[in-house]
Amino acid sequence: MKKRATLTSKGQITIPLEVRRRLGLKKGDHVTFSIEDGRTVLQPMAELLDDARRAATAHATTYAQRRRAGRGGHEHPVDPQYSGGA
Repeated sequence: MKKRATLTSKGQITIPLEVRRRLGLKKGDHVTFSIEDGRTVLQPMAELLDDARRAATAHATTYAQRRRAGRGGHEHPVDPQYSGGA
């Protein structure tokens, strides 16, 4: 889909209705803009939060698996100088 919008003197645009509907955007929603391979990408914040939640869940799962395997959660050995050890 390709739609046009005009940039105002204040740097604002109106997101076309069809785009808002397809993205599920409504008044007050937040979006992000990014530039990927020379293209501008508009993404609803809820979608980004879902991505962050999935990444955090994957990290927590990996950490829990490492703990169960007895490898701890540290990626690097703890320096005894800073851990209060010998």
